[in-house]
Parts: sequence; structure tokens; C-alpha cells
Amino acid sequence: MGWHPGDIFVCLIQGWIPHIGLVSDRRGPNGWLVIHNIGAGAREEDMLFAYKLAARYRWGI
Repeated sequence: MGWHPGDIFVCLIQGWIPHIGLVSDRRGPNGWLVIHNIGAGAREEDMLFAYKLAARYRWGI
């Protein structure tokens, strides 16, 4: 199952701090961009695999 725009993910920063993001409809050099706020305001960045993934969700169609 590949990633799709609108997928929601939870990653763990420093191995234990949960962080939530949303997969964008745009791609970067390493794959899908994500929309998230990690303390510097909402951003669209290429960081989907920067931290350990803990969960992944997709709305049913």
C-alpha cells in the first residue's frame, strides 16, 4: 500500500514524542511532501521518513 495525498501519519520525534502530519498532493526529491507544524508554523516539507513512523491512517472512500 503506497502513500496517497490526504494520508495521515504519526511519527515519533526523539523516539517518543508523537507528531502528526498530512501527506500533501505534491512531491519532493524524496517522495511525497507533508503538511505539518513542528513548532515553526504550518509547513509543507519533504520529511515523511525523517522520523520513525508509528501509525498511518487513510479515510475510506
